[in-house]
Amino acid sequence: MKEQISIIVPVYNVKKYIKECIESILRQTYTNFELILIDDGSKDKSGQICDEYAKKDSRIIVIHKQNEGLSKTRNRGIDIAKGSYISFIDSDDYVEENFIEELYHLIKENDTQVAQCGFVNIGENKQENDMVNVYTGKQMIADIYTMLWIPNTVVWNKLYKAELVKQIKFKENVIHEDEFFSWKVFYAVDKVAVTKRQLYNYRKVEQSITNQKYTVKRLSHIKAIEERLETFKRDNEKELYEKTLSEYLIALVENYNKCRKYIPDSKNIQKELKKKFQKHWKEVIFSGYISISKKFLIANAAISKRLYYVIMQTLRN
Repeated sequence: MKEQISIIVPVYNVKKYIKECIESILRQTYTNFELILIDDGSKDKSGQICDEYAKKDSRIIVIHKQNEGLSKTRNRGIDIAKGSYISFIDSDDYVEENFIEELYHLIKENDTQVAQCGFVNIGENKQENDMVNVYTGKQMIADIYTMLWIPNTVVWNKLYKAELVKQIKFKENVIHEDEFFSWKVFYAVDKVAVTKRQLYNYRKVEQSITNQKYTVKRLSHIKAIEERLETFKRDNEKELYEKTLSEYLIALVENYNKCRKYIPDSKNIQKELKKKFQKHWKEVIFSGYISISKKFLIANAAISKRLYYVIMQTLRN
């Protein structure tokens, strides 16, 4: 018999989407799973809907608790998960019927602890691509700093060996929690199997955390990068350190400009971000791992944070 898989779905005020999410999981071609639905203090009928599904399918476990945020909710699911593997699915998204089966086969066929698939924004056309690659964990971290950063950073398009997730868990009381988690997973494994097939359907929701107005809480992104820097410097991982450092400097400048624009009375924060930038920017100029274009941006930021902002806006338009 195939191994049991635990699917963890944090639920919070998603009555409009939760049925589609649950039903997509119940249609999975891989049937030996437990579905852990954790109602994080929903104020709508989301929790009630979960209870109704649990009455119909014995594989469903529902937990109701006070609102504590995404990280604590996922960790609660990890604590009770009984499966050999764990997958996280967001409650406003849905998955293809072969999502679990394909990821499970990738892990078994390639002897990995993690498998990852592509995703598509709901409403957009899918791109057919059956390409499968196996990367080292360090290659996956390096690709966080390229255009591949979204699928590599998020946790919801993956299947993990349970013992790996139970060791790492999610950092609590932060936003950008995936950024604290994913790189640690990759750093702990030898290889990761990746398919380009878009098996996960992602919904952009306007009220989601990442779409909300900029606040000082967004600075947790800086803390997540600093964790990587400390680890890579300690372990003498020169390439990962320098690539991380270049993104760190860019993040410092972008958050500096956002603080100036959106947060009144943030001069002390701006001063601290600027101080961190000035301390490190010269390190990347002679790096053999950083592109000329990024060096150019960082050098201009050293001259003027506003000039950097103008250059970035021009490149994006």
